[in-house]
Amino acid sequence: MSLLTRLILFFIGLPIMSFGVVFVIKCNLGSSPISSLPFIIEQLTPYTLGELTFAINAWLVVVQYLFTRRMTSSLLLQIPMTILFSIYIDLSAILLENFFVDSYLMGLTLLITACFVTAFGIAFLVIANLVILPGEGAVQVIANRFGLDFGFTKIGFDVSCVLLSIAIALYYLGDLGGLREGTIISALLTGWFVRFWLRRITTKDAYGRMILALPFTKNHPSSIIKE
Repeated sequence: MSLLTRLILFFIGLPIMSFGVVFVIKCNLGSSPISSLPFIIEQLTPYTLGELTFAINAWLVVVQYLFTRRMTSSLLLQIPMTILFSIYIDLSAILLENFFVDSYLMGLTLLITACFVTAFGIAFLVIANLVILPGEGAVQVIANRFGLDFGFTKIGFDVSCVLLSIAIALYYLGDLGGLREGTIISALLTGWFVRFWLRRITTKDAYGRMILALPFTKNHPSSIIKE
């Protein structure tokens, strides 16, 4: 897969994922785990969700450097990616500014849709394989440093973000600040939907690398993730 194709996938996937992140919040059932901190802090400060997302991700870049003591090109590339991600989040917030949910059933239905959309964007980023978000980068560094499983470390990281967000909300707001069952639902569904998309829109090249293979192309997607 050429670099141009990977760049195209990246610049399609990132705004889709950003839109999905905001879409989840607009369903009024909570936020995704990684967005729980900026979601709560936004209610306490004059800063936007995108600005706070950038600040937290920038700190996660610093965390990775502190653990590795190496400023690699892949680490540096996380900075412009975070800037773009944050800009897309604020643009999505503007786009969805007048979007409101007026019933629980509607919110739940749209939440599932939002997770599906978010997963589609994440799948494109995975296939592009150019640079990862600082959250995943920090999880990888911590897992490598202590010899931990990435999956379990990711779960622990997400749970820690949510618990810290709850603590901040309870202390400063006196309630959960909008963190609800949607946070747990999005945590469970998004990963499953990413797996769904990857199995259906990818195949492997001659070297075993993941490449895009849409249903209407000549290539037939193969299951890169075991049943």
